[in-house]
Amino acid sequence: MYTTNVKVGRSIAVYGVRPNTGTSTLAAMTASLLAARGERTLLLSTDSDIPYDAVSMLSDEITENHLDELTVLENSNGLAPGRMDDYVTFLTDNLGFLRASTNMTRLTKNPARTISNIIDIACYDFHYVVVDIGFAATQYANAVIQSCDMVMHTLGQDPKSISAAADIYKHSGFGKDKLVVPIVVNFRDDVPANTDAMAKQLGVDEVFAIYHDDDVYKAGAGRKTASYVHKGVKKKGGFLGLRKKKNEDDTTAVDELGCVCDLIVGALSGDEKEGN
Repeated sequence: MYTTNVKVGRSIAVYGVRPNTGTSTLAAMTASLLAARGERTLLLSTDSDIPYDAVSMLSDEITENHLDELTVLENSNGLAPGRMDDYVTFLTDNLGFLRASTNMTRLTKNPARTISNIIDIACYDFHYVVVDIGFAATQYANAVIQSCDMVMHTLGQDPKSISAAADIYKHSGFGKDKLVVPIVVNFRDDVPANTDAMAKQLGVDEVFAIYHDDDVYKAGAGRKTASYVHKGVKKKGGFLGLRKKKNEDDTTAVDELGCVCDLIVGALSGDEKEGN
């Protein structure tokens, strides 16, 4: 366990502009990738829609571990740094997880405050806290997002979704006061994402795309995302070995997400150094 009197962690919110944009898949993969690289990581899901939340996708070995008791502690001011390991289940030495057992509005009168405080306390014990914000949390999602250090924002490609996202970026100040990474989670046989056009409409510098193959879908459906990502990171000559790709088809989703995570870790480290 890391020291309990110094806040060492950074929090990453993963949120979709609408359901079915790959938010939970992205959250599960991101947490798994950071953990596979040796970073002590907590995946926290506010989505109770089992088996489609990020936590359920990690592994078929996962047992139930809910936020209920932590919510009670937070409401009674009994939650303190150094206590997280008592409530978190670890899939590996570096990968822990928690999920909501039900809609958080049923557990606490102020879910945004409760979740934000749990995230804050978790940052004393983990290097990264990845938060899968389920779409059912829409009513308090913005407050949770504002409490995190960075947002990985999954985008739909249909015109309605892009227009809705543009409104969020324009009217909510999304991205002005916070580090935001817009991402399209795509399948290789989907229509290629026009990221340049999306970036222009959103008014951002860049939109990233993860063109993953069917293995990602199979891993999530089979509850083996953590294993899939771990093998992708640790394979000989893989991403950490700077494998030289013969062509674009050799690139995997783990490679692509790894590049995005490099940018995220760098940005958060720079933000931390500046004292923001």
